[in-house]
Amino acid sequence: MKRDMPCRPLQVIAQTEPIARFAHESFHLLDRDLSQDAVSSRTEWKTHRGEHSGSTLVCASCSHPITSEEARTHVDGANRHTFANPAGHVFTIDCFAVAPGCLIFGTETAEFSWFSGYRWSYAVCAMCASHLGWQFRGEKRSFFGLIAGALVEKGSPEK
Repeated sequence: MKRDMPCRPLQVIAQTEPIARFAHESFHLLDRDLSQDAVSSRTEWKTHRGEHSGSTLVCASCSHPITSEEARTHVDGANRHTFANPAGHVFTIDCFAVAPGCLIFGTETAEFSWFSGYRWSYAVCAMCASHLGWQFRGEKRSFFGLIAGALVEKGSPEK
């Protein structure tokens, strides 16, 4: 889907997209400084890109860099998993060790976790707040489960 603007401010998309509205309200409730989070995210991204040479994966909505192919990791023996949430929505996710282009929000919970021993929080694009997936945190490891199709390879044509 092509948009007139490459990126819309969180306040604008919060009016039309439920996950963004939830993110927008959560950020304000948590009294978070979004601009500082974005700076942190860019700093982490530069560090991450300096250590990895794989293809860059960007947000399909706004082209903000999120992670790289080299950050892919296996969890429970696979990189890709398909799950249904309690509402019946089916998600296919790819696992990544790091995703510095994401912002994490919400209270971590173990309820309905798709991975035993892990708690999860929402992961959204640090630029446009599109829901990209979840961060899973265990006692010894954390990783991102990002929705297949929410990321595209940098420079690939829009679908």
